[in-house]
Amino acid sequence: MHNTEKKPVPPAHSPGHAPASPAKETASAEALHRELHEALERAVAAEKLAEENLQGWKRAKADYQNLKRETDQRCREIAGVAGAEMILKMLPVYDNLRTADRHIPAEQQALDWVVGLQQIIKSFGDLLHSLGVEPIPTVGEPFDPSRHEAVAIVPHAGSPSQTIVDEVKPGYTLHGKVLVPAKVMVAK
Repeated sequence: MHNTEKKPVPPAHSPGHAPASPAKETASAEALHRELHEALERAVAAEKLAEENLQGWKRAKADYQNLKRETDQRCREIAGVAGAEMILKMLPVYDNLRTADRHIPAEQQALDWVVGLQQIIKSFGDLLHSLGVEPIPTVGEPFDPSRHEAVAIVPHAGSPSQTIVDEVKPGYTLHGKVLVPAKVMVAK
């Protein structure tokens, strides 16, 4: 019969190497533990640095977006000022054309050149309107010092006090803000 009892198998060792002593195994385990601990500390430090870098990047991105928004706003403001200056230079020409049209005698209103002039005035007015320019209402309106400049106060039968009775020079708004106040005569 065969003996079924198993005999312990000795651990396999590399040829020429003696089995490690318990002291060496403990020292080796401690060294591995230290290395693991140091690696964990480096990983935590790297994670902290990565988080700091991420937060710094987010702040830099927000700063950039704010700067871009502010720069875009400044560009719009500068363009608006430049546009307003150009419009201010065009308005006297428009006003002079309208004045010339009002002084054309009735019997000449059907002449081709008068019709052409009126078409130019209309086109000019349409252009100003497309840029956000609107005339300030005057005659029959209550006087508003924020939109009108009184050049005279006159007695006027049938008009309530502080009502505009005549427009001396037209005024204009640009996107709802007064660009040029209207010069008017106001009822006493």
